[in-house]
Amino acid sequence: GTMPVRQRQPEPRSRNGWYALAAFLALVALAIGGFLLYRAINGGDAAGQSTIANYAGQSIDDVSAKLEDLDITFDPLEDPNANRAPGIVDRTEPKAGVLLGAGQLLRVYYKPIPDQSVIPNVQGETVEQATVILAGRDLAVSGTTRTPSEEIAEGRVVRTTPRIGRRVDKNSSVELFVSEGPVLAVVPEMVGDSELTARNELAAAQLGVPFIETTELPPGDTRIGLVIAQSEPAGTDVEPGTVVTLTVGAEGDPITSLPPATLPPQTLPPATVPPETQPPATDPPETQPPQTDPPETQPPQTDPPETDPPETDPPETDPPETDPPPTTAAPTTVTPTTTQTEGTQPDGETNGDERPNDGDGAANGAGD
Repeated sequence: GTMPVRQRQPEPRSRNGWYALAAFLALVALAIGGFLLYRAINGGDAAGQSTIANYAGQSIDDVSAKLEDLDITFDPLEDPNANRAPGIVDRTEPKAGVLLGAGQLLRVYYKPIPDQSVIPNVQGETVEQATVILAGRDLAVSGTTRTPSEEIAEGRVVRTTPRIGRRVDKNSSVELFVSEGPVLAVVPEMVGDSELTARNELAAAQLGVPFIETTELPPGDTRIGLVIAQSEPAGTDVEPGTVVTLTVGAEGDPITSLPPATLPPQTLPPATVPPETQPPATDPPETQPPQTDPPETQPPQTDPPETDPPETDPPETDPPETDPPPTTAAPTTVTPTTTQTEGTQPDGETNGDERPNDGDGAANGAGD
C-alpha cells in the first residue's frame, strides 16, 4: 500500500513586527505630547520665539511676573472699556496662540484700578519722554542713575524701580536708570601665560571666549603650552565680549629632514709661490717627418737662341820629314820560349801595321 502524506500546517504569522511598530508609534506620540506640554507651560521654543499664552482673566501682577520669567518685552496698558474687574487682564496684542518673535513687544490690556497705577514700560525712551509717560499715570520721577548697557543706547532709559507692571499708589515716585553706553574692557597682558590662565583673565575682563591658534615649536622649547602672541595688544580698550585670538606654542615633530643644500661662501686661497722644480730630462720622441711627394713641376720650355758657329779654317800643318831607319840584316837568334802577355810585344818585333811602308819610303826618297 501507499504511505499517507501528511500536509504541513501553515505557521502563524510572527507578531514581533507588530509589537515593534506599536512601541515606535507610542514613543512618537509621547514625544509630541511632551513638546506640546512644554510649550503650553513655558510659552516659548528653542529658537527665541514664544507662542502667546491666553492671559485673559488673570491679574496684571501675575501676568507681569510670568512675562518677565519668559524674557518677553511687554507694556501694560489701561483699557477703561474692558469688561473685566479692575486689575484683571482683558486681552493681549498679538492675541493668544500667535507666535511672538524675539524682542517683539507684547501689549497687555487690563481694567484700570482706582487710586493705583501700574508702572508702564519706558525702556528705550529719553528721560524727558519717560517723565511725560509717567506723569500720565499719576507718577513722578524721583531721580536718574547712570548704568552701563550693551543693548540700550547712551542717554536712554534701561529700567525703572519699581519694575514694569508693578502696581503702586498714585503719585508714587519712580527712579530711572539711564544708559551710559557699553563699558569698554581692557585687554590684559597674556603673553607668557598658560592657555588656562589666559582664558580666566579674558573672562575676568568681560571679554569673549578666545580663539586659539597653535604654532609648532621645536622639542624642548620653553614656550610650549604658553601664549606666544595675542591679536589685541595689552592695554587696548575694546567693547565687552570682544574675541581675542591667542597663539599658543605646541611641540612639533623632531626635525629629521636634511637641511637645504647651501653653497659655501667663495673664498680665495692665499697667494703662494710654487717651489721651483726642474722637469725631468726626457728625450723627445723620435718622429718621422711625413712623407710628402714634391709637387711635379714642368720646367719652362725655352727655345735656345739660334747661333751660327763661327767659320774657322783649320790650320795648315805639314807632316814632319823623317828619314827611315837604315836597313840592317837581323841577326839570327834563338828566341827563348816565353809566355806572351796580352798587350805586350816581344823585343825587336813590331806589328804588321807599324811595319814601314817600303813603297812610301822609296817614293819619299825618290822625291828627295
